[in-house]
Amino acid sequence: MENQLSDKKYKAYADVVSVFFGILKDTKNDKRVANKSIMDKMIDSKKDIFMYGSDAVFYAFNSFLTKSSKAPSNQKEVIGAFLSFMLTIRQDMCGKQSKLSVRDILINLMQDEAEVDKFISNMK
Repeated sequence: MENQLSDKKYKAYADVVSVFFGILKDTKNDKRVANKSIMDKMIDSKKDIFMYGSDAVFYAFNSFLTKSSKAPSNQKEVIGAFLSFMLTIRQDMCGKQSKLSVRDILINLMQDEAEVDKFISNMK
């Protein structure tokens, strides 16, 4: 039973991370982002994280959702909440042993350390 719950939790995390990487992929390829499809996936992710995610991941996801749905949204807050959410997922999956930082996640996404450092300094 515990293994099944763990498998469902990791699948929930993988699915929500896949949504974000799908958006990134479409954006980099200059493809139009399919809003309805993304919304459906996000609703499924909300349910799965509610059911199987750790409390810390649930709270980080809610923080991201509330910051991103404010009108007008503060982009620094949204990006900060997104990065915190990704880091919290990573820490939960690694039993809080993960040594990754926000900077490491940004390098993975942006692939340019100088741009990441500039981005981080602009976030402050």
